Amino acid sequence: MMSTQQKPILVFDATVLHNGGIKSGARGGIFWTSYNLFLHFLKANQFEIWLYCRPLYYWELKRFLRSKFPNRTFTFVNQSELQMMNYLC
Repeated sequence: MMSTQQKPILVFDATVLHNGGIKSGARGGIFWTSYNLFLHFLKANQFEIWLYCRPLYYWELKRFLRSKFPNRTFTFVNQSELQMMNYLC
């Protein structure tokens, strides 16, 4: 029987990715850097990726992710969950 190792968790602040659905100057260098890092982590498949996003942009981000990755589900964490993780570590 093969042992399955759990992947380490990577909490990725995806707040800036909410601009992905807006084709304007809002998709500047920070957006593309964040997006390319996000794609790299997804393709590498070495981490279990949890996404953090400021609550104000949550629905815009979900809409963008659904348009780019329709067959993928994402785990989101909120500020209080991050604080608890920080406390436990």
